[in-house]
Amino acid sequence: MEKEKCGIGSENFMTNQDNYMNAFRNNVERYAKEHRLTIRSISEMADVSFSTLNSFLYGNVKDCKLSTAIKLARAFDVTLDELVGAGTMKEEERESLNIVRSYPERTKYIVRWLLKYHKRIMEEHIGEKFIHMLKPKLQKGEGIYFASSFEILNITSVREQVAEKTFMAMQLPGNAYMPKYAPEDILLIGKEGYGESNVDYIVVYNHKIYLTKKCTLENEKYYVDIANTLFRIPMGAEERVIGYVVGVLSNETGKIRTVVSGV
Repeated sequence: MEKEKCGIGSENFMTNQDNYMNAFRNNVERYAKEHRLTIRSISEMADVSFSTLNSFLYGNVKDCKLSTAIKLARAFDVTLDELVGAGTMKEEERESLNIVRSYPERTKYIVRWLLKYHKRIMEEHIGEKFIHMLKPKLQKGEGIYFASSFEILNITSVREQVAEKTFMAMQLPGNAYMPKYAPEDILLIGKEGYGESNVDYIVVYNHKIYLTKKCTLENEKYYVDIANTLFRIPMGAEERVIGYVVGVLSNETGKIRTVVSGV
């Protein structure tokens, strides 16, 4: 019978590439403390002898058997890399794992389905470039909000200078940002090179989406809403900076054109 797993993320685990054994011990102790577990209960949960675990944590043992590390990682429901703290996994990958771990099983199923769907599209169109496009909603008088609607967008025809900087897209609902951006304009969003000047930043604040410019007023830095320059978001107060506008795909006279921004 499979033992019940406590299942936490590895956000609080430490990484030490120079002394991974120290990180390993520290992470086991952190796990025990967070779950109020004794060394004996962990030894039973992981099917590792108490003496082995106790010597590893508090004795003079300089190393640990791979089989012991695997048992502990399985019991804690984390990867060997995370538990040992070797740092072979990229921080972005570790963060993504922890986000998915926090989801209920039904949400994990959707995430896997989306990944498989995207993989199938890439396999069917080798040599072409696809990105995800968000399709937020506009609530009258309230602003732009995230919605569950999205599409896969083919940007193979977008010129390379723009496409190589683009990691996702967002289609604007309504006319909130006219005349600069027309309704249904598709904003190509970049994340590399964050901090560039003279570009528009897509910022999330109070669960709403804003198109902003950076500015400094009286030595304070703000994101200023393009549609309402009196509305300012202090830098650091935003929930998230999605990225900056690299280019715009818009329908004019039935043709798609690219309007470059900041490149």
